Amino acid sequence: MATSDSDFFTIQLEDSRDVQMHFEVEKSGILQAVFRQYSMIEEVPLDSLEFTFKNKILKSDDTPAGLGMSEDENTIQVSIIGHLPDAVVLDRIATKEAIVQACTAGSTHMVVDLLSQNEDLCNQQLRWIDSDGLELSTPPIFICIDYGHAELVGNLLLLHNSNLLNKLKGGDGDYSPLQWASWSGNLEIVKILVEEGRANVDDEALSLAREYDHNEVAEYLLGHIDLYSGLEGDSETIMEIACREGDLNMVKKLLDVENYNIKKWIDLDGKCIALSPLHLAVKNCHVDLIQFFAEKGVQVE
Repeated sequence: MATSDSDFFTIQLEDSRDVQMHFEVEKSGILQAVFRQYSMIEEVPLDSLEFTFKNKILKSDDTPAGLGMSEDENTIQVSIIGHLPDAVVLDRIATKEAIVQACTAGSTHMVVDLLSQNEDLCNQQLRWIDSDGLELSTPPIFICIDYGHAELVGNLLLLHNSNLLNKLKGGDGDYSPLQWASWSGNLEIVKILVEEGRANVDDEALSLAREYDHNEVAEYLLGHIDLYSGLEGDSETIMEIACREGDLNMVKKLLDVENYNIKKWIDLDGKCIALSPLHLAVKNCHVDLIQFFAEKGVQVE
């Protein structure tokens, strides 16, 4: 029987040496192949590894479905039983440091070469110092974005599929690569991630661009986003976004068609309550919205 995308999800493996890997697996498939792949990538004998999920030692014939895994609970812990040769550990550390240095310097050929030979490191959290001198831990593509190496970002996309790219996280705010680029304000990299990497354009990326006054980035993202995707029935969030974006048609629809109760944002004097969605229209200078609210008897100061 053919399988669909819904039959698969991502499993994350973590070990004590700060190694993280992601595997797309079938929910009903046994985990033996994942264990073997980890063993081959890390060059550690399979019988020297122990895999656990929720403190339960796993067997090779366990399945994600049988273990009750979900998108939110999908992390397998990996432990090394016994002692690995120091040379193996040192070589791994040296490779990570070389990747970080090459990403920082924008050495496209070296980064691609190193990651092609160590594909698992594309998704791992590597420690590095950002352009402001802060120590961070993210996958390599975040380093390239932070230092503005657009060509290198484009080359790294060849090592990521779009589904995995959208799941990568980095930084204290757990930003996606696109959110990181929007925060940084690099329009060229934002375009590469969206147009070549098929990155999901979400409200968080747009908000970050706006918050840090990256107006060109915000304008570009606005042309590639469905502001109300997945918000059906959530009139409060829709009203907030519509007021922020100056979407008069959506505001009219909420009030005239969906009977949104605007009176809850109005005090006894007919003035708009502070911190309401309506204030976003003023903050963002959406004159047509302000006039519309005035016609509805709302005084927005």
